[in-house]
Amino acid sequence: MIEIKNLTKAYEDNMVFQQFSLSFKDNEITAVLGTSGCGKTTLLNILMGLDKNFSGTIDGLDNKKISVVFQENRLLETGSIKDNLTVVNSNLDECERVIEALEMKDFFYSSVASLSGGMKRRVALARALLYGGDIYIFDEPFKEMDLQTKEKAMKLAKEKISKKTCIFVTHDLEEAKEFADRIVTFSERHSDN
Repeated sequence: MIEIKNLTKAYEDNMVFQQFSLSFKDNEITAVLGTSGCGKTTLLNILMGLDKNFSGTIDGLDNKKISVVFQENRLLETGSIKDNLTVVNSNLDECERVIEALEMKDFFYSSVASLSGGMKRRVALARALLYGGDIYIFDEPFKEMDLQTKEKAMKLAKEKISKKTCIFVTHDLEEAKEFADRIVTFSERHSDN
């Protein structure tokens, strides 16, 4: 279990979290919903260790391998889909199976720079799934995908992260209901007071 206790985080005069506590159960997909600017990505950055400027404690992350779909795709734009996937998983057959499940087999050797936004998002998701981990952190992993593609991507992701802990940020309530086991909704300011 990941336990956040008494988290306090501010950007200058903007208090994002104040004495905030929350836990994420093992082997559960938790969706975090909320309006833009309410601290969802800030929380993910803290959990990933990218933001250490906070007070409070976070337990349950030591010696855990974390796989991430960032809010931005963060792909190797000059490389092919193959290059972007084999950098985290050298098993070419497995990479091809995942990309085929995401209906992009014909683009496996194509330059990422030539892909649409939704296709790049699928590559970012595929990379996280192929990297594997104990914990998955997904920041809007299905954005820019049409409904049919999103459903296939969700199905694949659920299969790949089965019996793993996943923290999943979205703005889409229906997406959260379909993909997550539990939904946590953030308001403007987070406090236990």
